[in-house]
Amino acid sequence: MLNTASALIEYYTKYEDKIKDFYEKLAKDERCSQDKSFFESMAKGNEKHRQEVLRAYYEVITDAIEACYIKAIDETKYEVDTEITPDMTYADIVKKAIQVEEKSRDFCTEAYKSTSGLLADISVAFKRVSKWKAKRVGELKEILNKVEK
Repeated sequence: MLNTASALIEYYTKYEDKIKDFYEKLAKDERCSQDKSFFESMAKGNEKHRQEVLRAYYEVITDAIEACYIKAIDETKYEVDTEITPDMTYADIVKKAIQVEEKSRDFCTEAYKSTSGLLADISVAFKRVSKWKAKRVGELKEILNKVEK
């Protein structure tokens, strides 16, 4: 359970790094070559999201905030499977990317709600990232629609 601001931020940075690595792999995967630049931009976006939250955290960090208790988050609900297997089709890969983004969006939404009473700057950053991730889900669904036609 994530129940302090510092634990939340530590988990989140590793979470975004894992998703960034996922998109970097997709950009290099031949099955995804038609959307290589899109997946490269997704990886860059994950780094941007990570930096946004970290910047907000470092701007307001104090010992009191770092150790303050937030509404606990069960991070196991948001674990993402980023494994890409050789037997997966491009449509399968895009579906997995949608699942990753939806869980990531949901995590950021819960992090926003969990921190909103105590950490205004951090909660605003999570809210903004959640909105970006919702947009990315839509973009991935557009790609899936094209692929499945």
